[in-house]
Amino acid sequence: INDGLLYVGLADEIRKTCDGISGRIFKGIGRLRSIHRLALDMGYSKDEIESFVDDRAEKNRLKARGKTYLKANGASQSDPQSMCALGRKEIAKQSEIGTLLYEN
Repeated sequence: INDGLLYVGLADEIRKTCDGISGRIFKGIGRLRSIHRLALDMGYSKDEIESFVDDRAEKNRLKARGKTYLKANGASQSDPQSMCALGRKEIAKQSEIGTLLYEN
């Protein structure tokens, strides 16, 4: 669940930062719905899921993981070219992130 949320978030950051890459928005929404269904299947209630998604500490933890991922892959949100390079790499690999993106 956490990895899925991380991948959707990273794809969103790449598409917002890099003008040459766009997001597969409906696929991203579908991925989020799948994560929600998975959480329900694991026994979490809708209230628990909403609390988790809205929790500031969880958001900060996920953002920190995202920044670590970007750094490990030579990218930074303050450097659009590095984000574009990462996006193109993820698209080429057809990774979880790359499947949510396409090059314009």
